[in-house]
Amino acid sequence: MFSISTYTFHDAPLSHIYYPSATIVAYLILVGFLLQLMAARKKNNNGLPAPILNSPLVVVVHNLFLSIGSLVMFVGCAYEVYKRYMSEQTSFWLFCEEEGTVGTGSLFFWSYIYYLSKYYELLDTVLNLLKGSRMPNFKLQVYHHVVVIFMAWAWCETAQSLQFIGLLFNTFVHVVMYIYYASSAGKWLEKLKLIHWRKTIKLSITRIQIVQFVTSFVCLMASMYIEFTRESTQHCSGFGSASYYALWANSLFNFTLLLSFVGVFVTNKNKKN
Repeated sequence: MFSISTYTFHDAPLSHIYYPSATIVAYLILVGFLLQLMAARKKNNNGLPAPILNSPLVVVVHNLFLSIGSLVMFVGCAYEVYKRYMSEQTSFWLFCEEEGTVGTGSLFFWSYIYYLSKYYELLDTVLNLLKGSRMPNFKLQVYHHVVVIFMAWAWCETAQSLQFIGLLFNTFVHVVMYIYYASSAGKWLEKLKLIHWRKTIKLSITRIQIVQFVTSFVCLMASMYIEFTRESTQHCSGFGSASYYALWANSLFNFTLLLSFVGVFVTNKNKKN
């Protein structure tokens, strides 16, 4: 019988690299097909393709599910981080998990749930295309979805250092972000006569995302200090070949997202002004 306390990634469904690889190939093929389909549809009065999905309820439920799911992951991971800290009386492992550590137990289980959630998040692009959305940051969205699923897989596969900090910050951002998307789809701000707050909220979410990526680099500096000043020849997980140098790849990914979100922030701020 499955137990969270005895969870081990290599025994869990979708743990082989084949699954994220095959999923992303299928995702890109589907996105390409939908782009062609929407381009072929007759334009409506707003210059957008006629939508296939007309019900905002589906989009509202989808985003509420992601927001609530992110809150559950945030609370679950925070509780397990606290339990491990109280047990070991150190936060060293947050910044330097020993390479070769097997991701097992209830704390690593929340990283696994986070990894699984990245499969479901691929629906973001599909739903946007089906409703005929213009999606000004479409390429960024697709790029993010393609890379993040491999990043989350590497977290689980290598028990990568810094993953719990990243998980907590990212799920916190997603709680707010997906509530905003749900409110936009359901036109809640319009109904509450708070439409003038829309761009302010959007800018605030982008600010939080920028802070998230800056914080990740500060934490990376702490991990690098530990990695390069420790007397042990053992690597922190993510820095050595046994963990696929995953932390370096993760940091490069975060850097590209930081540049992209700064660009989005500047664009949205100019529009607001």
